Amino acid sequence: MIYKDKMLEKILRVYPLLDPERKRKALVWLKKKGYSPNLLPPDKQTYKVKSPPGPGRILRIPMFLENLGTSGEGLGYYNTSVITDGGPGAAAVNNSVAMVSIPATTNAVLNQYNNSVSTDSTFGHFTIKSLTFSTRQVPWAVMRVVGLETVINHVPSSPALPDASDVGENQALGVGLACPPRILLRNYRVSGSANLFLQDGYIDGTFFDVERFTLGGLRAYPILKSPKTLKIDVAISGEHYHGTPGALGTALTLSNGTAVTSATNLTFSVNALVDVTVDTTYGKNANTPATRGINMVRIPPERGQSFIIGE
Repeated sequence: MIYKDKMLEKILRVYPLLDPERKRKALVWLKKKGYSPNLLPPDKQTYKVKSPPGPGRILRIPMFLENLGTSGEGLGYYNTSVITDGGPGAAAVNNSVAMVSIPATTNAVLNQYNNSVSTDSTFGHFTIKSLTFSTRQVPWAVMRVVGLETVINHVPSSPALPDASDVGENQALGVGLACPPRILLRNYRVSGSANLFLQDGYIDGTFFDVERFTLGGLRAYPILKSPKTLKIDVAISGEHYHGTPGALGTALTLSNGTAVTSATNLTFSVNALVDVTVDTTYGKNANTPATRGINMVRIPPERGQSFIIGE
């Protein structure tokens, strides 16, 4: 109940702290000011409030490279350049981090499944696509999918200025890794479910980068329960400049004469973010406010993309 009298509100707030005699006098005064005599004294009442969702047990679940090449495309131009703990062009075994290592003598192509006409010998852009990552089955827990995180690390750093003998005095080409490699993501799903992203096709994975302050949102937040797993299609796009016939046809050096590493090397990983709702083995007391289903109901916005409620 909300009262207009500010003094009455103050008395109600301090009432539980008063001694018995002052409580008696305060209750008499409150009733004169409109406090219902049918109500219990303020310190005897039971209040119900909605608790805001807490952090729950939001965990990172690693996603492992499951296969290279989908939809009948099979092995492609760059597959041996993708390395896991299972070897070049092989599915991951126990390590979720994948590595891309493109030798300096490899021509850059935009489409690894059509390399005969997609060689980029001018600017050296490359695209490695059709990498499917998947979580492993977790039979001892029930989880709600709440997000995704990406991590990518690469060398070398951006060359500031090539050697003057390459292009002329003080003429920067704007090449090398001036545009860092990107992770591209498509079709985040739970074992055949609808796409959890807000759009179809590949999207920029930096939206889900681990260093962002806020988590990237999804279209829905479904339950993940064994034997179902989370899957996502991943592509890597970047620039590969080599010093033999190919992009620019010359080895890149900095203005101080230091040679720029022309091989392309980077590591990347994709991790699912989940909220554990039931854990029968490792965390039986995981029933925090954030793990209660009612707190995951989304209210459709007045304009723009609507959210799916429930599963």
